[in-house]
Amino acid sequence: MGQDTATRAEGGEDRSVGSRWCEGYTLLDPLGQPLGRVERIFCNSDGQPQYVRIRAGLFGKRLVLIPVMDVTIAHGHRTITLR
Repeated sequence: MGQDTATRAEGGEDRSVGSRWCEGYTLLDPLGQPLGRVERIFCNSDGQPQYVRIRAGLFGKRLVLIPVMDVTIAHGHRTITLR
């Protein structure tokens, strides 16, 4: 499946600040190692991702807010990779 960046909305989806359009995706580090499940992506006013909130740890009990500058999304695999 194709990959794209999180800078533009597809199909008119709401990708404004605080949107939940990738909720449940797996967040991967730049080497492809899983960090946790995405709970929410916070975007700036231009639609660029700024922070990702994930559930991490055993049973996903820990919430972590990760600052991001650029991500790659693989919708077919339901993953977001930090770049």
